Amino acid sequence: MEPQQIRLEVSLEASDVVRASWELLLRRARVLLAAWCALAGVATYFAMGDAADLDWTTLTVVTAIMVGPPAMLIAVVVWNAQRQFRQAETELRPIHYCIHDDGMDVASVKRSGWIPWEGFREAIETPSAFLVFLEKDQHYLLPKRCFVEAAEIESFRRLLQAQFASRERRWNRVRPP
Repeated sequence: MEPQQIRLEVSLEASDVVRASWELLLRRARVLLAAWCALAGVATYFAMGDAADLDWTTLTVVTAIMVGPPAMLIAVVVWNAQRQFRQAETELRPIHYCIHDDGMDVASVKRSGWIPWEGFREAIETPSAFLVFLEKDQHYLLPKRCFVEAAEIESFRRLLQAQFASRERRWNRVRPP
């Protein structure tokens, strides 16, 4: 692999954090959400079959029980992402990344340092960003809008694939729409 270097200046916005949180929720909980929708559909079918015996109040309660938990989960994800962004806003503006074949140099207002690729445990690509995880809840968010050229996105994608290829199930790829 030829030596490469990608420089990024990232000024995160609340929408970046909310979008990444939403995409991670869909990615990690899609089976749960699909099962919930299937159960809701079956429950609705049976409730409508017995609709002659049910009044509108009961149907409203059944619908709220079916739709409520997923809607609350979505609301909690969005609220939590906005709260995390507000708490970290001062140290998030801007973050400078210098990405090399052997690691990533990160510099922000509060901290800076070199992180070798071996220090990362997982990398995920979503339609709008790359997330590179150090620990379960500690990650770097690199929005695709911050890359200067589309070729840099592809180069970074290939770099992550090469770095995480030997690690079992550690490079998760989602193709952009």
